[in-house]
Amino acid sequence: MSSLPDSSFLPILKRLNAAIGYLNLGMPQDAWNELEDIEAKDRARPEVLKVRVEVCRALKQWEMMAEVSNHLRKIEPDDVGHPLNMASAVRRFKSEAEAADILSLALRRYYDDALVRYNLACYWCVMGRVEEAREMLETACKKDGSLRDLAETDEDLAALKVP
Repeated sequence: MSSLPDSSFLPILKRLNAAIGYLNLGMPQDAWNELEDIEAKDRARPEVLKVRVEVCRALKQWEMMAEVSNHLRKIEPDDVGHPLNMASAVRRFKSEAEAADILSLALRRYYDDALVRYNLACYWCVMGRVEEAREMLETACKKDGSLRDLAETDEDLAALKVP
């Protein structure tokens, strides 16, 4: 069995690679244009939507990023990245409280995920829930020790004296 994509996916893959290249070059509008050049029937494919999320992030299109991430969360419920992206976007156009609500719900499904816990700690800290944030951060760092270094310089955690 071949691991190559079927030939109908190759034009999409070419556009996705171009879009990613433009993102890497700091040209998000050109990346957006590449995605828009994908046939309409293929724009809803998860592979395309995941790149769309990153383009939205680069363009600071927070509402669209949240909408696309929410859609991806529904069609790929096992991917923890989707609620993380959704919360990140919601934080920027709504509030940390709404972003924290998203991650609190995600924590039920992804209980062992260190990044969900880390980001929830960030939101809680910014909201003034310092002790809860400290406990959540400690648990996140126990699950993934590399987060401790990140936490030391994270402005969202400035209210904590990171251990």
